[in-house]
Amino acid sequence: MIEFSHLNKTFVSRAGKVEALKDVSLTVENGDIYGVIGFSGAGKSTLIRMANLLERPDSGSIKVDGVELTGQTEAQLIPVRRKIGMVFQQFNLLESRTVAQNIEIPMKLAGIASEQRAARVKELLQFVELSDKANTYVSRLSGGQKQRVGIARALALSPSILLCDEATSALDPQTTESILALLKKINRELGVTILLITHQMQVVQRICNKVAVMENGRIVEQGTVLDVFGSPKQEITRSFVRAIIQDEVPQSIQKIVKADGKGGKIEKLKFVGNTVNEPVIAEICQQSGVEVNILCASVQEMQDSVMCVFLLRLLGEESAIAAAEAFIDKTGVLREEVVLK
Repeated sequence: MIEFSHLNKTFVSRAGKVEALKDVSLTVENGDIYGVIGFSGAGKSTLIRMANLLERPDSGSIKVDGVELTGQTEAQLIPVRRKIGMVFQQFNLLESRTVAQNIEIPMKLAGIASEQRAARVKELLQFVELSDKANTYVSRLSGGQKQRVGIARALALSPSILLCDEATSALDPQTTESILALLKKINRELGVTILLITHQMQVVQRICNKVAVMENGRIVEQGTVLDVFGSPKQEITRSFVRAIIQDEVPQSIQKIVKADGKGGKIEKLKFVGNTVNEPVIAEICQQSGVEVNILCASVQEMQDSVMCVFLLRLLGEESAIAAAEAFIDKTGVLREEVVLK
């Protein structure tokens, strides 16, 4: 478990002071794949570097598995850091060395015998599906292969926590998918807790079970992915959600709706988790006095669950529409009236 409590961090440069973190609190439970998302400059990189004290806070508390880190010396932090692997955006590999040589670096520094290092390298190469690349120089690898080597190196000392600093932002979409699948495999098969930062909604959507949204050094929303993105409260969160989910009425459809003069109400329905099995739309279609038009819809998988968004137009008498709305609210499906712009 990682516990950040009331962290503050200010950097001073010639340009002035920058408040990178402002009273940030966050708890990552064992087994989580916790995503921290935000735009450039939000404070994400500073936060993740706090987990192994590559950056020290000006104030606040950092605990890993119940142990307070902020008061420890660099020497005291060595055994802690060996249990925290880190994967970088730009790989940070030694291009003039082979894949196997790169992976064994942490083990050499830890004083592990050569036979044990060789066995562990072989095991890790098989795990990341690069068994045939042991003696290949890193400079000859593709970006995706380099990141797999970086992940294998991060796993060399069998960490319980893996930190991923924009681990897929330098990769193409297809390679990103394969790296995300590997991270999910690490979490499930090895029991490694993962804390990752990203500006890519695809990353959070595909593998994270929890998410925190950062803006200007603060966490503005946090919780399960389905809760935060199912019912976003902040505009920045809504902007990230719109990147993957169509939850607004397209302008072309708005023009048609406004032009026909029929009135009615537009409702946004979000089916999250188990509510996807609810036959809500079918039921309200059968209610007397209500005509239901589906304006648009989208379906997105989020880790092991799903979110469906329907934009409906309800036509009919006010009392009939009100009865339909009341029925929807009883089902647990999230409903929000949409006002056309």
